[in-house]
This record gives sequence, structure tokens and C-alpha cells, in this order.
Amino acid sequence: MTYSVIALIASFVIMTWAVVDWRRGSTGLLHMRLTKEKAPDKYWYVIVLYINMAIGLFWLSGNVNEPYTLCDTSEGPCTITIEVVEP
Repeated sequence: MTYSVIALIASFVIMTWAVVDWRRGSTGLLHMRLTKEKAPDKYWYVIVLYINMAIGLFWLSGNVNEPYTLCDTSEGPCTITIEVVEP
């Protein structure tokens, strides 16, 4: 799985969440709930923030094509060296 696939999936999930919150008329969880009636400005700011995050992740999905790996396993098993530097 590559970073671009992860970003594309996250973009779809965030956009779906924004549409669900828009149709419900409220956003947030538990006591942090924003509604159209109580705080319309903050409510629309959150919906726009969701859409901006989705657009940013969609852009990222088209610009990142590196596979998600921790190390190169073509030369054998991975080794991680940790050096402790005293100040």
C-alpha cells in the first residue's frame, strides 16, 4: 500500500464525514457538538475545514507515489541502529 492510496482513502472518508455532518445539521462529538442553530459560523467553519482537509489529501494522493516501507528488504533483513549522543 502506498501513501497515495492511504491519502485517497482518507480523502474519501473525510468528504463522506463532511456530507453526513452537513445533512445532520450538527458536527462534533458529545459535549463538543456544534449546530447550525447555536453557532452557525463555527459550524460552517468546521464543514469548510473538512472539505479543505479532503482536498489537501486528494492533492497529496496525486503527488506521492512512494511505497510505504520501513526499510529496503532486497539486501536482507532490516537492522536499525540507535546512537545515543550525550550533550
